[in-house]
Amino acid sequence: MFIIRRAQMEKFSEAAVSRFEGKLMIHLRTLFPRVCSRLGEQGVRDVIQHGIRRAAEYGIVRERDVSRYIGVMFMFGPEFDRKTKDFFHDVLRDPVLGAGARSNALCKAALSRLRGRTLQMRRKPLW
Repeated sequence: MFIIRRAQMEKFSEAAVSRFEGKLMIHLRTLFPRVCSRLGEQGVRDVIQHGIRRAAEYGIVRERDVSRYIGVMFMFGPEFDRKTKDFFHDVLRDPVLGAGARSNALCKAALSRLRGRTLQMRRKPLW
């Protein structure tokens, strides 16, 4: 019989998270090259880890859904989910939505917000 000990499971989990971070870093560098350049490799990794923790607070834990959450974070800033009276706030805290539906609704909300924006120069960058 094959038995996996807790320490082994933790190592498997660490390796999976590390692989996910690596894949996501490549993806983020492609989509957000200036932000990633400004943050540097360790900074991007820190943001990814922060995003993983924040997404989990909303029950978002699948890789695809976490990737979406972090993508929205890169578009709207690291604290986008903490703004009250914002439609992101409502979507993320909707008790009816499951994690996958919450991720889909979050992406739709982000696209809607981007479409509604006019091009403006920001005085202060998000990152």
